[in-house]
Amino acid sequence: MPFSLDALLTALSDLPPLLVAGAVLVFMALETTALVGLVAPGDPVVLAAGTGVTSAGEFALVTSGTLVGALLGESGGYLVGRRFGDRFRHSRMGRWIGEDRWAHAEEILARPRGGLAIVGSRFVAVVHALVPILAGTVGMPYRRFLPWAALGSALWALLHVGLGALFRLSYGDDAGGLGWLTVAVLAGGVALMALSGRRPRRGEAAPPPAATVPPGP
Repeated sequence: MPFSLDALLTALSDLPPLLVAGAVLVFMALETTALVGLVAPGDPVVLAAGTGVTSAGEFALVTSGTLVGALLGESGGYLVGRRFGDRFRHSRMGRWIGEDRWAHAEEILARPRGGLAIVGSRFVAVVHALVPILAGTVGMPYRRFLPWAALGSALWALLHVGLGALFRLSYGDDAGGLGWLTVAVLAGGVALMALSGRRPRRGEAAPPPAATVPPGP
C-alpha cells in the first residue's frame, strides 16, 4: 500500500487523546530512566504526537503527558546517579555509551550557571539523557535539580508538541484554531533550542572538575 501523509495525519488525529498522552508519558519516562533516549530520542515521538493535535485542549493534554513523563524520567536518572554514581559510568553499559557523550554531559553540567545548564541540556538530543545521572552522581541537591529540570522539560514539551501542530497547520489540515497558540509556543522555544547546545567559546573559563557542581543563578 503506498504511503499517504493524509492517511497518517488522519490516523493520528483519530487516536483518543488520552491514549496518545499516556503513550508519550510512558516513553518519556523510559527515555532517561532506562536510557531509551540513547538509541531512540523522544524528539520524533513527541513531534509525531503533536501532528495528531487538533484543538487547544488536546495540545494541553499531550503537552502535559510529555512534561510528566519527562520529569519522571529525569528524576529516575537522577536517582540512578545518586545510587550507583561512577560505578555505572565505568560499567559495561557506561563504556558502551561512550566517554565522549559523558564528557559532553559533564561539560554542560559544569557551565557557570548550573541551573540554566540543566534547562539547556534538555534540548541536546541523546546527551540530555545522561545529565540527570551526572547531576545525581556529583551530589547536586534534588531540590535544586528538580525546578530547573521541570522548566527545561516544560519548554521542550511545548516546543516539540508545537512543532508537530505547526506541521499540521502548514500541511493545510484543520487544527481548530491552533495557529496563534502554536506561534506563541514556538516563538519562546526556538532561541533556547538554538543556544542550548553551544559549547563554551575560547577564552571562557574551563569547567570545574566533575565532582563540583557550580551554584545556580
